[in-house]
Amino acid sequence: MKNGRLAIAIIITWAALALAGCSSSQLQPAAAPQPASEVAPASTPAAAAPSAQAIALTKAQIESQLLNLINQQREQNGLKPLAIDPELERSAEAHSAAMAKGGFVSVKGAGEASLADRFDQVGVRSDSVGENVLTLPAADANLADQSLKTWMAKDKARRNLLSPRFERTGFGIERSPGAVGEAYVTEDFAH
Repeated sequence: MKNGRLAIAIIITWAALALAGCSSSQLQPAAAPQPASEVAPASTPAAAAPSAQAIALTKAQIESQLLNLINQQREQNGLKPLAIDPELERSAEAHSAAMAKGGFVSVKGAGEASLADRFDQVGVRSDSVGENVLTLPAADANLADQSLKTWMAKDKARRNLLSPRFERTGFGIERSPGAVGEAYVTEDFAH
């Protein structure tokens, strides 16, 4: 039964990814299902494991990947690793949700409190704070890697990632509405 649920989840994921890559003019009617006797056995390439892009990950798994990648960059630059802070997590999650809902990418949305005020509201106490934000159409399996590459290519975001003053961090990841939406990613930093 467990394998049956996994197969259904994989099929649903493949279907969602296939639809996300097509405009409405590209959609074709689905082929009729094959009788059971014509279904390829599991050892054939037709039944191979899904690609890395088709694998659905939890937010916690993506955030863990992102933290590991960022800390590898920090280590390569002679810096101490960042530690996850629950208050920064709450701040980043709320900001990513606001960006996804409002369709903006900025450290301050219309009607939203300033970064310092948002940190105060969740209990962050620090003499030095920062925030990186972005939006990407990346699949879950690529989101951490693509987020890091995007931030490392931007001077201000790179300075935040590699700042020796920052010791704590928190992430927020939210998808825009829809089956396969843009990912809104926030990383908050504090001393």
